[in-house]
Amino acid sequence: MLDVADEASCMALAESLKPGGSLGDIRNPNDPLLIVNNAGITFDLPWFLSPWPPEGAAKTLDVNLFGAERHTRAFLPQLLESDDGRAIFVSSGGGRANMARMSEENRNKLLSEDLEWEDVVGLTQTFTREYEEFAQAAIDAESKG
Repeated sequence: MLDVADEASCMALAESLKPGGSLGDIRNPNDPLLIVNNAGITFDLPWFLSPWPPEGAAKTLDVNLFGAERHTRAFLPQLLESDDGRAIFVSSGGGRANMARMSEENRNKLLSEDLEWEDVVGLTQTFTREYEEFAQAAIDAESKG
């Protein structure tokens, strides 16, 4: 079973699917290599407490964004060696829907055509820090309420 939140799990799966790996015999080396990034979690559902727990943003980003990055990086050498390797990314659309909650400055950074991975990481760190502060303040206000 793959746990995209665990780099070792991603690397182990990639290694096991190489020729000679523990699962290498299930993949015909003549077939194209295809990975699908479809893992996702959310706390933004009616049955979860509102606001999310303070760590909710970090956990969500760790699986939904950084999990896809870990999974892809684990398979990247095989994808680059393949003539027809593909990586597919599936999203719920929640990220786009939540862009309205971002500051205009951060939204413009995220939509910039010259966005680098380090910029994405910086934006997620800012968002996580701001969300944790917001969520903790809401929890504190509710407990005093």
